[in-house]
Amino acid sequence: ANQSPTIGFSAGKGLKTTADGVYITSEASDKEPGLFQVVADTVPQSESSVGVVVMIATLDSNGNTESGRQFAFYCSRLLDSCVSVHGDSPKAFKPYIWVDMKAR
Repeated sequence: ANQSPTIGFSAGKGLKTTADGVYITSEASDKEPGLFQVVADTVPQSESSVGVVVMIATLDSNGNTESGRQFAFYCSRLLDSCVSVHGDSPKAFKPYIWVDMKAR
């Protein structure tokens, strides 16, 4: 399976490998307001059915967040709300969508 040190991204930041896979923060598009994206340019191995969880954290007027301002489509144990329902285990990983990654 692909690990974060071997995948090259041209859009996205804060790349980490977690117990559930790769975590990366999207970046705002320079060309389309309101569009946030992650772009993988280098993928060493093809993988099918890779689960994707979209995690959203809103900020208050001071630029701060808290657990009540964080949610996901659908779940990851990186969020306390998912751990409280599914436990701190791989069962808490509930993808929003499944994608295929082609080696390039």
